[in-house]
Amino acid sequence: MKKVLMLCSALVIPVLYASDAHAEVTLYGKIETAVHIEKQRGGNTLVNMDDQGSRVGLNIVEDLTGKWKVKGYLEIGFNSDNGTYNQTTGNKPGTTLFGRRSILAVANEDYGELGMGRMGSVRSTISPYSLVMAWIDPMETAYGDIASIGNVWGNDPRSNNCVTYVTPRINGFKLGATWSFATTDDDNHPAHENNRMLSLGGNWQNKIFGVYAGFTNMWWGHDNGKSTDWVDNGKKYTRANSQAYTLGATWKATDALKLYIGGQYMKNWRNASGWNLDSIKTTVDGVAYTDADRKYGIDAWNTIIGFRYHPDAHWRFVLDYVSLFGHHKMADSQKLKASRQNINGAIEYKITKRTMAYIHSSYSIGRKQLNTPKVNTWVSHVGLQHWF
Repeated sequence: MKKVLMLCSALVIPVLYASDAHAEVTLYGKIETAVHIEKQRGGNTLVNMDDQGSRVGLNIVEDLTGKWKVKGYLEIGFNSDNGTYNQTTGNKPGTTLFGRRSILAVANEDYGELGMGRMGSVRSTISPYSLVMAWIDPMETAYGDIASIGNVWGNDPRSNNCVTYVTPRINGFKLGATWSFATTDDDNHPAHENNRMLSLGGNWQNKIFGVYAGFTNMWWGHDNGKSTDWVDNGKKYTRANSQAYTLGATWKATDALKLYIGGQYMKNWRNASGWNLDSIKTTVDGVAYTDADRKYGIDAWNTIIGFRYHPDAHWRFVLDYVSLFGHHKMADSQKLKASRQNINGAIEYKITKRTMAYIHSSYSIGRKQLNTPKVNTWVSHVGLQHWF
């Protein structure tokens, strides 16, 4: 990463005038482009160029008094294949600049860090505060929608209006909590119109083992006046609160081999594994959903098991199995069942510490409500990644 002075960006110039101290700004980013090969069941083979999470960001740190620091985290996503702006889930198109993260934080090495703004939760797969799901994914949340644990399991979204606190690591333990006053758009009054979230998470690590656990509760807002044109269309009908419980572990069996295992139970979750109850119009069997049918979410048990093996400084071999088995209860108490099972593999070659070439492949099988061409697919990538 390249260290630059505050004058590097007009976005942070005002901080220079707020203190006699000098802030340190780290400009960083990732450019990753791949050839995407996809074969859906019953369809033609698609071959195209695909972005894989390219981004540019600023990490801002200024020393205050004693051990206190003020921090800023800003991050923008873009599509490396065509140079266009890339929004993340939950944003209104055309209105969000720092969609990946926008955080102002205060930190102390003895007391931890308190951050405020748009961010991922402590249970999610999203940095900088993830304590749970990102750590138990052998794919390290990479390779698009099909391979990442965060797209098959119930994952906390990037959310607006968040407050997160994380402790320092003490005797191997690190704990945290995230509260969102309104996960999408801005918080409204009265509060019942807001989608709110509480996420708790923590882990324990040493040089060999890691244990990770987290819980999330989502309170869904209700507003009859909401449009159906974007992510908050669900506010037009009553939704049961959602919960997700996650537990996982890692074991560094040798210097070259690391093993991963995890499980999750989720109740009334709105969107997982390509099954989005707020956007679906009909079931696979052609039965139309009513607003009453959308009250309850997805109840499911999810698993992951896999490994990362690096025989030398250059090569990495990754393999995992991810699954979801669950159902959705309709208004007449009928339970619509569904399952998804993914096998994901990757061969990675580190050209330098910051540059990597790779081949990735994922095979996905869906059953019942997830027995669709989009889920029943084989996806592969041949790509190049560079961090700066």
